[in-house]
Amino acid sequence: MNPKIPIAAITDEFSPDLETALHAMREIGMSAAELRVIWGKNVMDLSDDELERVRDITTSLGFKVISIASPLLKCVLPDSPPVDSRFQHDVFASKHTFEDQPRLAARAFAIAKKFDARIVRVFSFWRTVQPEKCFEGIVRAIGELAEKAAGQD
Repeated sequence: MNPKIPIAAITDEFSPDLETALHAMREIGMSAAELRVIWGKNVMDLSDDELERVRDITTSLGFKVISIASPLLKCVLPDSPPVDSRFQHDVFASKHTFEDQPRLAARAFAIAKKFDARIVRVFSFWRTVQPEKCFEGIVRAIGELAEKAAGQD
């Protein structure tokens, strides 16, 4: 089988160890990966040396990184209603605030470029008890990220 788009998954869904994950993914026919948590760290928090190691491993095992599963906008939207406690919050090593978002965006774009990944996953803030009141803020934040992304190709 030779699909037109690569079959991929988030590596930590298979194993926290990158090599273990990629071997398992390859066994079931995958050829691409999305990076989120590697070696217990969110991809955004990996050092440049660790990212080089990730690139060496993915390349040597014949994988293309197609997406960075960033925690962008995975935080509280300022001036929004209270966060809805009925929904589970982060379990993927993200600990960032709204004030961290410009730095995170720059880092996410740099990591995506390093891996030639064309996708950076983002969120739409933590769900609130009145999500309809957050619509304009969410649209504005995602629009700003889209403009920054376009500038980064």
